[in-house]
Amino acid sequence: MNREESWIVLIKPQSLWNKNFTLLIVSNAFAFFGFQILFPTLPLFLMEMGGAVGEIGLVMGAFTLSAVVARPFAVWAAPNWGRKKLLMGGILLCCAAVAGYYFSQSIATALIPRILHGLGFGVITTIYAGVVSDLLPKERRGEGMGFFGLGTALMMSIAPFFGVWIMREYGYGVMFAVATGTQLLSLCMIHFLSPVVWPLVHEVKTDGKTASTSWLPRNLWLPGSLSLIMGTCMGSVQAFVSLLAEDQGLLHAGTFFLFSSLAVALTRVFAGKIFDKRGPYWILIPGGAFFMAGLFLLSQTHSEALLLTSAVVYGVGIGALFPALQTWIINRSGPEKRTGASAVFYNCTDIGVGGGILLLGRLAEEIGYNQMYSYSMVLMAVFVLLSLVGLWQKKKA
Repeated sequence: MNREESWIVLIKPQSLWNKNFTLLIVSNAFAFFGFQILFPTLPLFLMEMGGAVGEIGLVMGAFTLSAVVARPFAVWAAPNWGRKKLLMGGILLCCAAVAGYYFSQSIATALIPRILHGLGFGVITTIYAGVVSDLLPKERRGEGMGFFGLGTALMMSIAPFFGVWIMREYGYGVMFAVATGTQLLSLCMIHFLSPVVWPLVHEVKTDGKTASTSWLPRNLWLPGSLSLIMGTCMGSVQAFVSLLAEDQGLLHAGTFFLFSSLAVALTRVFAGKIFDKRGPYWILIPGGAFFMAGLFLLSQTHSEALLLTSAVVYGVGIGALFPALQTWIINRSGPEKRTGASAVFYNCTDIGVGGGILLLGRLAEEIGYNQMYSYSMVLMAVFVLLSLVGLWQKKKA
């Protein structure tokens, strides 16, 4: 066991902003640039290889499904190998995978780096979220996770746009090189973090004993189910909106992601504070309604104006839902289970993303992209309904 990971650390009330929190935001943002730059470009890269929509969905979905496998491993390995080593190893694996895309000659060979990329992504998202949640005071955790996600939102807004631009101006090779370079910058940021951020945090009871070491939090069926639905619908947007725009001869999808991610960033500024003061349902119900409206607009999109309108509405929805569900799951878990709670959230989300890409990709082949988004809208209606039931049960109790 890593010596630093064997310490028992007590969380004390602290201010939200400090050097470590800021560095984690920056490091996570650089890592996500390397992911987000591929969302609109990798499907086009695979299409130029001759891949069908269903095959592209298989490759894109393999990323999230392999991330699901990696997260329980990351939770287990954190106290044994050390969170710093895991995070560095995960980033290096992502760098190697991105480089591997460039040398792929077929859909089958592209599947290998995609799986490796998902494994690395699963590790680093679990560790980042666990470390950040340990740094944040509980009474401001919703706000803090929202600000942490702002770095991600910023990369979501600029990376797809620049990814498509770089691809068109300089080719796929330069685009993959830029993705690798930004992830290496993320690795550099880790070295500036204070050593105190790496030890795992454990809850100490009044009798001096630590709480249960079981990593899996309980009572998460509702937020877990909602995360699964959100991920399913989110995957349909991430994987296929670029193909929808290409199919209809509209502006490139990078502009869609630019508009949607700016809406995400603006929403996260105030959504976290509302969560901390009023609770999750005040975010989940309106956020789900916005998400559903964005999917409806995508189902009707045949013009650039409607595509950009859907981007903004979708961005408000996902900008509210993602940090709210993540914080809700973390707050339901004890300090010693936060890394496991982060894994539960990301796994539910990514199972949804991966499954949504696979199933909705097949559906899009049969009925088209617009009609496929109508089915996604129905799923988000179920999300809103479950949230309303949860609010009713809470008031009844």
